[in-house]
Amino acid sequence: MDAVHITGTTRLYAVLGDPVRQVRAPALLNPVFARLGRDAVLVPVQVRPDGLPELIRALTAVGNLDGLLVMVPHKQTCRRLADSVTDAALSGSVNALRRRPGGGAVDDGARMD
Repeated sequence: MDAVHITGTTRLYAVLGDPVRQVRAPALLNPVFARLGRDAVLVPVQVRPDGLPELIRALTAVGNLDGLLVMVPHKQTCRRLADSVTDAALSGSVNALRRRPGGGAVDDGARMD
């Protein structure tokens, strides 16, 4: 396993799921961040459905968190918890949320930039 250099300037991304053992996104995206010279890291976060609303409120207050990838079973709940959604979320679920600079979350049609 390659070491990830995390500092006070590192931008955070999280993969929310329950369970998260099967999540492969960090292994795929963290090397991409490194290759692109991005000071960012993606980490899996296991949260039960009953804890999701509280976690979303807390994470959207984290100033260096930029985005959330959303796994089953949280896709529909995250859609309801988002402060605003794009046309891509008309299905009633989301794949990703972007943290607004002042806090809060917006569905961003699965973009992570």
